[in-house]
Amino acid sequence: AGPTATATAAPNGVATTAGTDGTDGTDGPYADRGSPGQGSPSASNRAALAAAAKVSRSEVIARAQSWVGIGLKYSWNTTYEGYRTDCSGFASMAWKLGKPGLDTTSFGPAGVTVNIGKGELKPGDALLNKAAGANGHIVLFDKWVDGSQGSYWGYEFSGSGMHHRQIPYPYFSGHGTFVPVRNVAVIDDGPTLPPLDLSDSSKLPGGTLVREPGGSMAVAAGGALLPFGSMAELTEAGYANRMYYNVGSGYIGSASHQPVSGTLIRSGPSPSVYVTAGGGRVVFRDEADLAEARYDMSRVVVVPSSFVASLPEGVAEGSLIRSGPESTVYVTINGARIPFLDEAELAQAGYDIGRTVVVPLSYLSTLHTGATNGTLIRVGPDPTVYVTIDGARVPFKDADELAAAGYDITRTAVVPVSFMSGLSQRLPDGTLIRTGSEPTVYVTVNGARVPFNDADELAVAGYDITRTIKIPTSYLNTLPQTIPDATLIRTGDNASVYVTAGGARIPFTTETELTQAGYDITHTVKIPTTHMNTLPTEPADGTLVRTGPDPTVYLLAGGAKLTVPTVTDLTDAGYDITHTVTTPTTWTNQLPTTPRNGTLVRGPGTTQTWLVTNATRTPTTPTTDAHIVPLTAATLAA
Repeated sequence: AGPTATATAAPNGVATTAGTDGTDGTDGPYADRGSPGQGSPSASNRAALAAAAKVSRSEVIARAQSWVGIGLKYSWNTTYEGYRTDCSGFASMAWKLGKPGLDTTSFGPAGVTVNIGKGELKPGDALLNKAAGANGHIVLFDKWVDGSQGSYWGYEFSGSGMHHRQIPYPYFSGHGTFVPVRNVAVIDDGPTLPPLDLSDSSKLPGGTLVREPGGSMAVAAGGALLPFGSMAELTEAGYANRMYYNVGSGYIGSASHQPVSGTLIRSGPSPSVYVTAGGGRVVFRDEADLAEARYDMSRVVVVPSSFVASLPEGVAEGSLIRSGPESTVYVTINGARIPFLDEAELAQAGYDIGRTVVVPLSYLSTLHTGATNGTLIRVGPDPTVYVTIDGARVPFKDADELAAAGYDITRTAVVPVSFMSGLSQRLPDGTLIRTGSEPTVYVTVNGARVPFNDADELAVAGYDITRTIKIPTSYLNTLPQTIPDATLIRTGDNASVYVTAGGARIPFTTETELTQAGYDITHTVKIPTTHMNTLPTEPADGTLVRTGPDPTVYLLAGGAKLTVPTVTDLTDAGYDITHTVTTPTTWTNQLPTTPRNGTLVRGPGTTQTWLVTNATRTPTTPTTDAHIVPLTAATLAA
C-alpha cells in the first residue's frame, strides 16, 4: 500500500477497459475483480477519519451512485472530492467518514463497522475483506438480485473503475474471505415522502417543506414559499422533525413569497388563525368565527412567525371581501368597505369576483361604510378621478392637477357606479379645504369658501387643521367667497348665532327665537372671526325678509322694511319670493318703515327715479353711478 494521497484528481476520462462499468448487470469479458491496492491511513489519524455523523441508508446509496459512470480511475495516490480513488476510499466517501478515508484493515478496529449475518444485510451495508493492500477489498451492498439471495447488486471500485453490478454472494471466488458488515453510523430511513412534482413551486400543497443544499428551508403556503430565518424559527413552527423535499440551490429564492389571498395561516407560538387578504392578514377571533366564514380548519398552514409579523393587519386597498353569512361583495378603500349591487356592477368596475376573500364578520363590521376623506376614486367606465370629502366627491381636471394637489394617481380605487352616484357633488358645511399650491385653509359654508388668516384663528374656531383635505384648484375657484343668505354662522370665541341676509349678519337674541324662525341651531357653521367682522350689520337694499311667526314679506330699502302686499307685486318688480330670508323677530320689528333720507328708488316698468326725503319722494335725475333701489308698485305708492 502507498502513502495517503492529498492531491485532488478530477475525473479524467472514462476507464479504458471495455465493458467494465457493470451498469448492465454483467461482468463484461475484461472486468477485473478485487483490489489492485489501496492507501492506508496513519495509526494516529484513524480515530479522526473514523468519526462520522449519522447517515441514512438512502444517502449512502446516493453517494455511492454519484461516483458511477463519471470516469474515475483507480489510484490510491490521488483523491476525488477529498477521498482516495480506491476501494476503501470510495466506501469511506459513501459512509461520510473523514477524508481521505480508512482502509480495509481499519474499518473494524476503528469502530466503524461490526459484523452482521447474511440475512441482516440492508442497503448501505458492505461485504468486507479486511486484509491489507491488494489482498483487501470492500463492496457496498445495494440489494439482492432476487429472493434466493444468491447474488446481489453492489457498488465497488476495482482496477478498471467504478461498478454497480451483480456479484455472487459474498464475492467472486478466488479473492479471499468476505464477511457482511454494518457501519454503526448508518441508520434506517424513516417514512418516505410521496412523490411530488417540484417543477412549479406555486403548485406545492400547503405545508410542504423544502430544503436547499445549503440548508435553507421554507414551507409552502398559498402558492408561495415562506423561508425560515433560523433553526429556532423552524423548531418554533413545529417542523424540526418533519420530513422535507430536497430542492436545488436558488429554488426558494425564485419562488413567490406572498401567499394568495384567502390562505389560512398561523405562527407556531400562537393559536390565532389568520386569512391573507390583499397583502394583509385578518384574524379570526375563535374557531366558531372561522367556521362562520366557512373555512376548513385543516387547511391552516403553520408559517414562520417572522412572516406573520411582516403582514399588516387588515386588508389592502382594492381588495374584494365578503363575510361567510352574506353574499354581498365589498371593495376595501382606505379603511372602508363599499358594496357592489350585483356581480354585473362588480365586473363593470373591472374586478374579478373569483378573487373575493371571505373574512370574519367581526372584521367586516369594523370597516367604515363610506369612503374616508382624501380617498381617490373613480368608476370603471369613466377615467375621471375624484377625491372624497365628508360624503362628497370633487373631480380633478386631469392627472397634473391631481399631482399638484399632492395625490398619487396609482392609489385610485375603482368603486361601484351606485356608490359614486350616491356621493354629493357639494361639500358639506364645516369642511376644511385647501389646494396643493397654496397653504390657505378655507372652511365651506353653504357652498361658499371662507378663508382663515392662520392656524391660530382656525384653532379658535374649533377646527383641527390636520383634517384639511386638498382639493383641485379648479374646483376651489368655483366656490363663491360670499356666504349665501339664510346661513347660520358664529365664531369660535362667541356663542352668538347670526343668520346671513343680503350679505349682512343678523343676530338672534335667543335659541328660542332661532327655532321660531324655523332654523336648526345644529346647522350653525363656525367661521373665522376676521371674516365675521367684515360682514355688515345691515342687509343690502332689495333684500326680502320675513319673521318666523308672520308670513308678511318685507322689501328692505334705505335701512327700512317696506311691506309687500302680494306675490304678484313682488314678481312684477322682478323679485323672487323664494329668495326671502327669515330673520329674527326682534331685529325685524325694530326696523323703521320709511327709508332714510337720500335713498334713491324707482318703480317697476319706468325710468323715473325718486329721492326720499323726510318720508316723501320727489322726482330726481340720478348720476350714472347712483345706487337705486327697485321698489314694487305697492311699496313705491306707500
